[in-house]
Amino acid sequence: MTVYIKKVKYLTQTSINKYISKVGFSLRGEKVVEYDDLKEILPLNRDDIVVDYIGGMYRIFNYMRIERPEYDYPNALEKFYHRKIKAGVLADIFNDDGTIQKSFIKPRLETKVFTGKLIETYYDLIGLNIDRNYPIWISEPINIIAEWRTFVVNHEILAIQKYAGQFGVVYDYDVVKQAVLAWEDSPCAYALDIGLTDQGETVVVEVNDGFSVGFYGLDPYNAAIFLETRWRELTADYFNII
Repeated sequence: MTVYIKKVKYLTQTSINKYISKVGFSLRGEKVVEYDDLKEILPLNRDDIVVDYIGGMYRIFNYMRIERPEYDYPNALEKFYHRKIKAGVLADIFNDDGTIQKSFIKPRLETKVFTGKLIETYYDLIGLNIDRNYPIWISEPINIIAEWRTFVVNHEILAIQKYAGQFGVVYDYDVVKQAVLAWEDSPCAYALDIGLTDQGETVVVEVNDGFSVGFYGLDPYNAAIFLETRWRELTADYFNII
């Protein structure tokens, strides 16, 4: 088995995720090879694993003709959102009189051109570089004071890592467990982002697929388990066919 990990060219905040992956698979005794271009590692063998940035993973899945759903806001978790969320386009946040509905928006496309953002005025749209028909998620704003990432593997909580917000506040672990159990048809490995509101409610912020995520301090060994679990699930049919 060979684990191919995208070579880090520039030191950025996300570079640490590739290093964590490299350390994790090395601790498990796997052969780790860094690569620059997809052509260097093709064709892949059944036992191989690929770790890349999200755009690179999309290209790999396209090459393998793997269809992958977008999980941002699963219906099964609706009661844990504590806010209304709908799919729409940018034009939907404008009122008839041209004013803007205060909304939190994020892209719905695979090629996410901007990070989620609270929109209150026209000035908040500056720099997004999208037109009125761009597909987005629109959610009611709530005041989240702290956020954590829950790493879930085979319907079990592997770890919970904080990534934003106030210190000294704590989420409700029972709510997190209930959310994990509620999503019965979830992928084998995913990141469940949770938040604590200023009203003391533990809510689901969003879901991220497990093939390429930020680890926020997750133990490298567990990070390797997390990545391999989702990779095996996604590529199972591809390797069975070839």
